[in-house]
Amino acid sequence: MKASFVKRIIAYFIDGAVEGALIIVPLILTMYVAINMMDSGITGIVLFLVLLAATIILGLAYLLLKDSLFNGSSPGKKLVGLKVVKGDATTIGRKESVLRNITWLIPILNWAELILPLIDKNGRRIGDKIAKTQVIEK
Repeated sequence: MKASFVKRIIAYFIDGAVEGALIIVPLILTMYVAINMMDSGITGIVLFLVLLAATIILGLAYLLLKDSLFNGSSPGKKLVGLKVVKGDATTIGRKESVLRNITWLIPILNWAELILPLIDKNGRRIGDKIAKTQVIEK
């Protein structure tokens, strides 16, 4: 059954909060290290860059893999009772999660990704069409 648009939006905001926490907490730590190691020369700069890279990688990993974390549901989708499935109704894996979420990295597509589930008869967005997936009610 096609997922409720309202539930999808709620899940989107929950996942955004989770992703924000995954980025903001390490970023604050990174800034703290940078401020406190300013006088330590190259060591401080290298540590800052490593922590910054780790923060970016963590955020990207969550963004791309979130739908494969809990049996086809991101934390937000799990909380509102949604699941992402393949065309044959089986649970998606990492590959499908990356394919369906990579479009969020293209800013010009973000509004289309939010609106398309409203106008597509199956509630699919561009990422779903690329990955051959659909969000359904559990």
